[in-house]
Amino acid sequence: MSSDSKVVTQITETTVSTGLVTNENKMTYIKVKRNITNSEQDVIMNGQVFEDVQNFRYVGALINSINVISVDIKSRITAGNRCFYSLRQIFRSRTLSKAVKIKIHKTTVKPVAVYGSETWAMTKMDLNRLGTGENKILKRIHGPAVEQGIWRRNNQELGGAI
Repeated sequence: MSSDSKVVTQITETTVSTGLVTNENKMTYIKVKRNITNSEQDVIMNGQVFEDVQNFRYVGALINSINVISVDIKSRITAGNRCFYSLRQIFRSRTLSKAVKIKIHKTTVKPVAVYGSETWAMTKMDLNRLGTGENKILKRIHGPAVEQGIWRRNNQELGGAI
């Protein structure tokens, strides 16, 4: 008996003994592997076919089959950008001060972007991506600065890098 069939048998026995019902439409599985292989194989259990997936979202984290955290970090940065742009009318408002906009950023946008970051093993490139994403948003909040007729805004003036 192969290891895959042992796992399927164990899952079947556990679900039956606990009274759980498996749903073919809702259940998928993923094999985490060290190297990239295209060995997608569906599992058949009690006549139901469960598909093998390359990645899925679990409790907000994007889990993939080759166990690379950069994919999750990119998706969190994208989620932070979506959050920022969904609030763009607030950030464009001239009636709100920069201090209020920065508080809104820290309480709504930043938590979306760094959710689950405590468990990330980040590389320097991942850290730079997060910092770049935050600086992009802070530059939008602060706006450009004019110095001797030259429009500019540098990252040291923003002071909010992750």
